[in-house]
Amino acid sequence: MGDDSIQSGQYQAVQGLYDSLMRRSNEILNGREYEYYFYPQISSPLIPERQHPSASVVINGKKYENITLQYDTYKDLLIYFDPANFVNGLVRPVAINRYIVDEFYLEVSSDNLIFRYLELPEDENLESGFFEIVYEGESQFIIKHLSSKYIDEGRDKYEYNPIRYIVSKAGYFKIKGKRSLLKAFPDKIKDVKKFIKSSKISVRTANKYEIISILRFYNSSQLP
Repeated sequence: MGDDSIQSGQYQAVQGLYDSLMRRSNEILNGREYEYYFYPQISSPLIPERQHPSASVVINGKKYENITLQYDTYKDLLIYFDPANFVNGLVRPVAINRYIVDEFYLEVSSDNLIFRYLELPEDENLESGFFEIVYEGESQFIIKHLSSKYIDEGRDKYEYNPIRYIVSKAGYFKIKGKRSLLKAFPDKIKDVKKFIKSSKISVRTANKYEIISILRFYNSSQLP
């Protein structure tokens, strides 16, 4: 009787875990099967490069944590690896319907990234899609994580080319260097230019935290 009771308890625990995975899978799985179109050993447009269950996604207001997600920077797709979706011993990934995703979180190189799907104005000549939300305030700093395809020795390869944007009351601005950044702040060009110089920031090669410091300065109440 004792052994039967232990085995019954183990079975119920396993069944409960399976039921929990199935419920989570059914709630998240709203999309289509994702087909690999590249050779990971050559180059990959996915971030993060390695799969690990440290991502989160918010779907229709509900957050799912500690799951495995990757973002396809070439096709602008969020990929979910469902632990209950095994085919021939391998987990089959699914591209989630982007329109049900409120936001998602990825850990990339020890950096926690927040993404949202943004519907951008057509008159700005920008494509809507998933963007990393780096900073939000009176002005906004967003990054479009992109990969471009090229041919090398007869094989498709993917080069990672993120694009940085500042969104201000003056519009959307692609940031390549100091000149393009200053266009985002036409009302405070001299102040922002002075801050960049005093902070010794090279906008062209600046990391995201240096760009954030510029936006925080612009948004600060210290400006007249």
